[in-house]
Amino acid sequence: MDHPVITAMKATQRSPGRLSIYVDRKFVGALPDARITELGLAVGREWDAELRIRVEGELKADKALRYAMRLLNRRSYSRNEMRQRMERNDHAEPAIVRAMATLERMNLLDDASYGRAVIERVRAGKPAGSRLLRHKLIQKKLDAALIDRLIHEAEQGRDTAEDARALAEQRLATPAMQRCDTATRKRRLWGYLARRGFDTETIHRAIDTLHLADEDDLE
Repeated sequence: MDHPVITAMKATQRSPGRLSIYVDRKFVGALPDARITELGLAVGREWDAELRIRVEGELKADKALRYAMRLLNRRSYSRNEMRQRMERNDHAEPAIVRAMATLERMNLLDDASYGRAVIERVRAGKPAGSRLLRHKLIQKKLDAALIDRLIHEAEQGRDTAEDARALAEQRLATPAMQRCDTATRKRRLWGYLARRGFDTETIHRAIDTLHLADEDDLE
């Protein structure tokens, strides 16, 4: 019985630099030119079991990589986020490992830079405490050690008590807060600053500097 052979390799219409592979005139899949060369694929080559398994592995890894690239065209991802997305999309573990390695070689996954960008977004327009920063970084599936390092880096040279005080002062100036009594103001400021990630001691110091009770005594 004749063994199947590669009968054609044609350039794909939608993706330049990729070739469609045909075995006994049946479409098998498409791979980048470079991978075709590395695999030694050529028209007329016998399609034995060993080659079939190798090419099938390449096709799965290529599919996982192209899926990851589509995601990265929309936004950045952490390594763990990307792995989780590929797992949810039912890519096999060997394909995920290959795709992740390729993305890292291409410098498309950089957790430190990604984490810094997350911190910048959280702080955009208003200060935020370390608790909120940590929560956001955990949501992005970053490693605990890296989160600690990024938060330490982000707080270098910052006066968190002053950040909290300035934020409380802004909120206190709103008409809704001006209509409240002192106890309500303090309670609402506590809740607001806590939601912005400041710890209890920092909140206490920030609110104390506003002398809310003294203001009421003067009315």
